[in-house]
Amino acid sequence: AVVRLAAGPSRRGSARRPGAMPAPPTLADAHRRFDALVLPHLDRLLAFARRRTDSLEDAEDAVQEACVRAWQALGELRDEVRVRPWLYRILRGVLVDAYDKAARRRRLVSFTRLEDAHEELVGADDAVFDEVVGRLTGEAVHAALGELPDDFAAAVELRDIDGFAYQEIAEILHI
Repeated sequence: AVVRLAAGPSRRGSARRPGAMPAPPTLADAHRRFDALVLPHLDRLLAFARRRTDSLEDAEDAVQEACVRAWQALGELRDEVRVRPWLYRILRGVLVDAYDKAARRRRLVSFTRLEDAHEELVGADDAVFDEVVGRLTGEAVHAALGELPDDFAAAVELRDIDGFAYQEIAEILHI
């Protein structure tokens, strides 16, 4: 006699026993959830990583590693509304891990030097300030952020470029 196992509900109906555990999600379900939650954010994640790395290849590697970590931790994501900060937090961890402590920390810019530069550029003349802002390019901003310690630069980028609220920045940077 041949015994066939039914892949779906039995003919008697699909009612579960009281207290029975729901069937675990399938791999296909996990892939669909991952694609729906993560893929819409890849371009922004890559842009963030690009600003934090020296090359496009390094940024792509960081985003790829962040996606691997997000896939591995997908079951831990409880609030799908918070997926964007969750992904940035993972990416931030990848970026931090990519550099050892000495390499991650850039030299501090002296406050005296900043104050002097500010006075020279801005002074009391708003026209000079407007001219300086008009000359800033993406490369100049990237270079200026490169002069700041990584944590400070990341906070500026997350707020002014990516538009995160301060509470979300604190969560992403673990501060």
